Amino acid sequence: MPLLAAILAVMLVYVGVTGGLAASASFLFAPDFSKLSGDAVLEALGHAFFTLSLGMGAMVTYGSYLNSEVAVVRDGIIVAILDTVIALVAGLVIFAVVFSHEGAEPGAGPGLVFITLPKLFVDMPGGQLFGLAFFVLLVFAAWSSAISLLEVVVAFLVDSLKVDRRLAALGAGLAIWTLGIWPATDASALDLLDNITTKYMLPIGGLGIAIAAGWLLSKEDREAGFLSLGDHGALLARGWTVLIRYVTPVLVALVILNKLGVLGGE
Repeated sequence: MPLLAAILAVMLVYVGVTGGLAASASFLFAPDFSKLSGDAVLEALGHAFFTLSLGMGAMVTYGSYLNSEVAVVRDGIIVAILDTVIALVAGLVIFAVVFSHEGAEPGAGPGLVFITLPKLFVDMPGGQLFGLAFFVLLVFAAWSSAISLLEVVVAFLVDSLKVDRRLAALGAGLAIWTLGIWPATDASALDLLDNITTKYMLPIGGLGIAIAAGWLLSKEDREAGFLSLGDHGALLARGWTVLIRYVTPVLVALVILNKLGVLGGE
């Protein structure tokens, strides 16, 4: 991950020198509130859930492996900041290349990274080496994400159904791989499953986790992660309790209901 971030930083400097960065920044950051529809908000919410692995059990599963001395609140803040910074840098780089090549379409979707970045590597000094390193590291990044999601299923099989861990990992991995052949070979299926997952399943899963964390956990368990923050921990714990009990569930539910048309949205 540090190497991938370093390559992105080099690419950002390159597009800043060669042009396209100003158009990219304008495209990303110039507000157009006419496009702020319920669908757009739900898509952004789904992306936030997806990129931070929220609403799918990964954070809960990995969190259960941490010891009590780990500063969970601090690490959560750092992860959110780094995730946002890297996403913004990647967006600036990709759209800078898009706007520097005629005919490129900024709304091309997830495949944009495989269409746009090779054009940048062709023009860059040492671009072949950078391109090879970037895409190899991207494979490892995707692989690590796949392993983290597989761990959720494996942990359930091991802890709840008492399945042997190797058998659970092998069986769940093969089952998911088999099911993945369909969307991997059918772009419309991939889009369908992507929309269902990011726009509905993740927000609904996050809503359920927020309700469980806010209302079903004991006060001690709910506030345990704030104890390492010293004198301010208790105050932050109370604020977080209000957010997780009232603000987060209400906002997520409103966005989902709007998307479903219950509130008159799209």
